[in-house]
Amino acid sequence: MVILVTGATHTGKTNFAQRLLNSLRYPYVSQDHIKMGLIRSGNTELTPNDDDRMTEYLWPITKEMIKTAIENQQNLIVEGCYIPFDWKKDFNEDYLKDIQYICLCLSDEYIDKHFDLIKAKESCIEKRMYDDCDEEVIRRDNRIFLEGCQKNGLQYILIREDYRQEIADGLRLFADEPGDCCFANGNNWFRYRTGGLIVEDDSVLFITSKNTEYYYTVGGGVHLGETAESCIKREVFEETGVEYDIDHLAVIVENFFTGKGGAFDGMDCQCLEFYYLMKPRGSKELNSNSVNADNEREIMEWIPLSKIRDYDIKPSFLKERMDEIVHGSGVIHVVSELDRAPKK
Repeated sequence: MVILVTGATHTGKTNFAQRLLNSLRYPYVSQDHIKMGLIRSGNTELTPNDDDRMTEYLWPITKEMIKTAIENQQNLIVEGCYIPFDWKKDFNEDYLKDIQYICLCLSDEYIDKHFDLIKAKESCIEKRMYDDCDEEVIRRDNRIFLEGCQKNGLQYILIREDYRQEIADGLRLFADEPGDCCFANGNNWFRYRTGGLIVEDDSVLFITSKNTEYYYTVGGGVHLGETAESCIKREVFEETGVEYDIDHLAVIVENFFTGKGGAFDGMDCQCLEFYYLMKPRGSKELNSNSVNADNEREIMEWIPLSKIRDYDIKPSFLKERMDEIVHGSGVIHVVSELDRAPKK
């Protein structure tokens, strides 16, 4: 299967493609990378400012890459804004049945309400070399993509209000596995989660991000029909890019806390969490391309065991009992309310 991800600048298409890569494990190619490779190698006289001519130049190359991938029975994600709206005419039915297309569009209403957020998030996945976040240009370009999709009967996601939820709905169009074991009821939220405790050279691997004020473990929600052990092995690979084997189940925690930031801010949260101690590989080298639920690149950080108490780690009980967990061989049961806000 080949998935085409397109849209105007600042719509989050690079992040969308990256999340598809993480979930589907398909190879991913960026048209921007092809463009800059051709420009910087001197194989074209076009410049980064020649966007009006770039589709005509890049699409013939891109479409042949797509055909080659399909002929070789290989999966591929192609991301970029240089995909013409009449792209289907370049493929016969044998190719078309193996191509999916999605275009991300921001509505005028969303741009009006959230332009500051759009600008703040412009480098959450890739560091932009220059500031091109002009409100009127973004509004114009999104209208062009929306109208092009509607005229040509192409699939698109129109973000009107809740970016995170609408993007999550779009990702589910390509999901090949069921969702997490979680549910919400009013201001209450429950989740069944696993965490991986990875120790190398007396340091424990934690995750943070540019706009996250604390650190948390590798891990994530257990999928419907999935075992906890299968979940943690999957999550460790998706987030670190390397495979770890399980040593043993180390902690079962009933974690009660108040949501902080994102969609769960202020919610009364309850998580049933299984923490597994993973077998060391003898190397701290990782290959992470992970992003969090708020579409930010996750930062992997090795924290020495001797300094864990100096960091803001969630759940908070981990830094208090990490030595006991890492050096133990049994299962510890914890009921934690350390991160729950006081009742008013």
